Amino acid sequence: MCGIAAVLRRPSLQSVPLAKEEIIRLLRLPFPEAGVPSSPSGVPSSPSSEGQSDPADWEDFARSVRVVSRMLSGPAGIAPLVRDSSLRASVAAWAERMKECVDRGEDLFDALWSIRMDRLREASAVADFLGEDAPAASLDLIANFWSIQVALSAIDRLEVRGRDSAGLAVIVTAEGLEEMLLSATGDAKAEDPLGRSGSRLVHGDAAAFVYKVAAEIGELGDNTRALAEALASDIALCKALGLPGARCDVLAHTRWASVGLITEPNAHPLTSPVGSGSSGVLAAVNGDIDNYLELVDEYDLDYPTAISTDSRVVPGLFQRYRSEGQGLLEAFRSAVGVFEGSYALAACALDEPGKLLLARQGSGQALYAGLREDAYLVVSEPHALVEQTDAYLRIDGSNADGGEILLLDVSALSSSAHPPVGADAASPERDPVEIAMAGVRKFDYDGAELSAGQPTRTLISSADVHRGDYPHYLLKEINEAPISFAKTITGRITPPPAHRRAELSEALSFDLSGLNRVVCIGQGTAGVAASAIADILASELSADVGISVSALPSSELSGFKLSDRMSDCLVVAVSQSGTTTDTNRTIDLVKSRGARVLAVVNRRESDLANRADGVFYTSDGRDVEMSVASTKAFYSQVAAGFLLAYSLGEALGGAAARSDEASARRSEILAALETLPDAMEQVLQARQEIAECAKRLAPFRRHWAAVGNGRNRLAAEELRIKLSELCYRSVSCDATENKKHIDLSAEPL
Repeated sequence: MCGIAAVLRRPSLQSVPLAKEEIIRLLRLPFPEAGVPSSPSGVPSSPSSEGQSDPADWEDFARSVRVVSRMLSGPAGIAPLVRDSSLRASVAAWAERMKECVDRGEDLFDALWSIRMDRLREASAVADFLGEDAPAASLDLIANFWSIQVALSAIDRLEVRGRDSAGLAVIVTAEGLEEMLLSATGDAKAEDPLGRSGSRLVHGDAAAFVYKVAAEIGELGDNTRALAEALASDIALCKALGLPGARCDVLAHTRWASVGLITEPNAHPLTSPVGSGSSGVLAAVNGDIDNYLELVDEYDLDYPTAISTDSRVVPGLFQRYRSEGQGLLEAFRSAVGVFEGSYALAACALDEPGKLLLARQGSGQALYAGLREDAYLVVSEPHALVEQTDAYLRIDGSNADGGEILLLDVSALSSSAHPPVGADAASPERDPVEIAMAGVRKFDYDGAELSAGQPTRTLISSADVHRGDYPHYLLKEINEAPISFAKTITGRITPPPAHRRAELSEALSFDLSGLNRVVCIGQGTAGVAASAIADILASELSADVGISVSALPSSELSGFKLSDRMSDCLVVAVSQSGTTTDTNRTIDLVKSRGARVLAVVNRRESDLANRADGVFYTSDGRDVEMSVASTKAFYSQVAAGFLLAYSLGEALGGAAARSDEASARRSEILAALETLPDAMEQVLQARQEIAECAKRLAPFRRHWAAVGNGRNRLAAEELRIKLSELCYRSVSCDATENKKHIDLSAEPL
C-alpha cells in the first residue's frame, strides 16, 4: 500500500522550444465540417454539431490532435505555455470548446483530455514554481521544475492507497553547487541524522534536497500540496536549479505505514546513515523487508532509534557494500540479495548522478519504468505515468531464484539519437521508446545480464483515474457502478434466434481439456465475489459432468490446499487492481504445478492479467477503481460470474447443461442482468432518503451484525467488509439462524 515515483531526466538536448505562433498554427486544425468560424483570439472554434461528416475526416482530425498533444509534451513542449500566461489561456479556451468532440472516438477523447488536463496543468504548475521568473526562464530551468512536477503528480495519483506520509528528494547536479550552497546558506550540507524535511546531502557537485510530510489524518492531495509548498519556499533549491547547466533527478514516495511509526524520520526516501563515510545514497521502498532486524544486528547498521521503519536497511546496506569498494551495481546487487520478503525499491547515489537502480522480489509489489525520449519515469502503478508516456517496462520479481534488477542510465543515451522538437518528433522513423531503451539494462540477483524485453503500451489514460468534481473516489465509484456493470455485460450477451447466450470466446481461448475441478480465489471483496462466482459455477457444472467447484481465500489455497500436480485444475482469480499480493503469489504457485488460470480483473496490463492464461476484463479493463473500499468492481465481478458460468457450462457441461431448458433459464437470467443498471440508477436516486434513514437509525444502535442466507449471506459478507473498511470497526457476519443473540455477538459500531 505504498507508492514509488522517480524521474530520471537526460540533459536537455532539445532544440529551441515551440514559439507561440507555432502553437496557434497547430491549433488551426482542418475540421471535418466546412465553414468553422474562428474565435477572437484567432484560434478556431469547435466543429459544428450540424450536418454529417465523413468518418475518415474525423480520423484525420484525431490524428492531428494527437500530434499537437505530443508536441506539447515534455519540457520543450510546455516551455512556451510556461512563459506566456495568455497563451495558456488561449489553449485552455480552445480545449474547452473541443469538449464537444469527445463522443467522436476514444483516441480523440484521450488526446483532447491530455491537452486540456495534463499539458496545461503541468505548464501552470511549473509557472507557479517559477513565479515572476517564468517569462524569462531558460529551458534547463523549466525542465528541472518539470521533473519535480511530474514526480508530484505521480505521487498524487498513487497516494489514494497510502497517504499517511510522503517524501521527495530532488537530486541536483551542477558545477560549483557546493560553493553556492555554502555562500547562500552558510551550511552547504544541512545534514540531519533523522533525514527530516529540509535536510540536505551533498557530495561534490551533487546534492539531495529532502522534503517530507507525515500526517495520519488528511484529505487526498494534502501531502503533495505540502511538499510543493516546501519546495517552492526553499531558496537554496531554487538557486541550485538555476545554476548554469544544472539538471535534477527526483525520487519520491507515498507511504501507508506497516513497520515504523508515522513520522518524518520514517517517511521515504531514506538516506544512508550520516557520518558513515557515505557519499550519500537514497532509497524508497514499497513492501516489507522481513529480515530487517537480523540485518541491523549482523551488519551493525547504526541508525537513530527514531528511524524504526524496516526499510532503513536498504540504503544502509547499499552504502555499506559501497564503502567496502564495490561498484554501484555490484553493491546494489549484494544488498538486495540478502533481503527477505516481498518488495519493490528504487535507489540512487550522489556520486553517480543520472543512474537509478530498481529491484523487485516477490509477487506483491509492482514496479514499472516508463519510457520517454528525454526521461525515465518510475512508478508503482501504470496509471501514475500515463500522462507522460504510454510505453513502459514491467519489472518482474517472481523468478524462482530471486528478483530482477533494472539499471536506468541517462548517460548511456546518445545525444545524436535524440529527435528534434516539433512534428519530426512524432515521425515513425524516430521511435522515442527505442531511443530510451538504449539506457536500460536488466540483471538477475546473481548478476547475470538479461534481455530488457519489449516495452508494453498501456491502454489507459489519465482520464480513467480522474476524480472529476467528486470530493473523494468512493462517492465517484458508487455513482459509476451502473455504467461499469453495463460495460461488463455489453457485447458479451448475444441474442440468437431462440435464446440469449454468454459469449466469452476471447477470455476462454486457452485449453480447457482435462479439467476436473475449478477453484475460485480472491482476497477481501474480491474473495466474496469469488465465492459468488463459485456458487453460480457450481449450479451450471452439473454433477453428471464430474467437475467440482470450490471457493477459497487466495492465501488459504497457497498456504494449505496446494497439491503437487494441478493440471486438472482451473483457478479463477478475482481482483480489482490485479496487484493483490496474496492472489498473485498464489497464481505463481498453482501455475508452477500445471494449473490453468483465468483472471477476472479490471486493470489492463496489471500483474494478474500478465500472469493469467485467459482474462475476463470487467467493464472495459480501464474503468479503474481507486478507492480502497471497492464498490463498482464488486458488482461487475458478480456479473462476470454469471457470464463465465454460462460460457463454461456450455463448454464443459453434459447434455443437461446444453438442453433447451437450461438455455431458456440462462437466457431469462441474462435478460434480467441487462435490466440491472437501470435498477441501480433508481437506488442511487434515492440517496437522500437513504441518508435520512441512516441519520435517524444508526446513531442509536451500538451493536450491529450483517446476516443472510444462501447467496444473501455472500451479500451480508460484502456488507460487513464495507462497513469495517469505512468505520474501522469490527462488524460480525453469519447465517441468520446463528444470530439468536445478536447483542452478544456483534461489536459496538
